[in-house]
Amino acid sequence: LGTTNTITGNGAAGPENGGIEVRVGGTATIRDAIIADNTGAAIQAFDAAIVDLRGSSSATVPATGQTAGAIVRRGSFLSVREGASIVSATHDGIEAGELAEVAIRDANTIVGNGANSYGIACFYTTPMTAPAVALVGYLANVSGTLGSSANCNAFP
Repeated sequence: LGTTNTITGNGAAGPENGGIEVRVGGTATIRDAIIADNTGAAIQAFDAAIVDLRGSSSATVPATGQTAGAIVRRGSFLSVREGASIVSATHDGIEAGELAEVAIRDANTIVGNGANSYGIACFYTTPMTAPAVALVGYLANVSGTLGSSANCNAFP
C-alpha cells in the first residue's frame, strides 16, 4: 500500500500561515508527503521546533505572490534528507533566521526560483547585526536565481 499523504488548501493571508506549521518545541517527521497549493510557506518551524522532511516528500508553493518554500526561525531545526525536496517558484527555497539550523543530509533539491531569490536565504532581525544560522550538509543541489545561499554560516 502507498504511504503518500497530500497536504493542500491550508493557510490564510498573513504571517505564519501555510501548509504545515510546527512550533514551541514540537516535532514533526514528514515522510513521503506532497505539500502543495497552500497559502503561505509549505513548511514552517518556529520557537524551537524540529521538522524532519524525508522520503519522497515534496514541498512546493503556489506560483503566485512571493512565498518561500519553508521558513525556519527562533531556534528551530529543519532536516531535509533522503529524496525530499523544497521548491519555491516565486521566492527563496528556504528562509532561516534567529538561531535556526538547516541540515541538508543527502542530495536533496532545494530551489528558490523567484526574482532575486536564493536556495537558502539566512536573515537577521534587530538588534542582531548578522544572521545566527547554521547551514550544514550536502549543498550541491541547492540553487536559486541569485545563488545557492546567502548570509548563512555554511558548514558543508
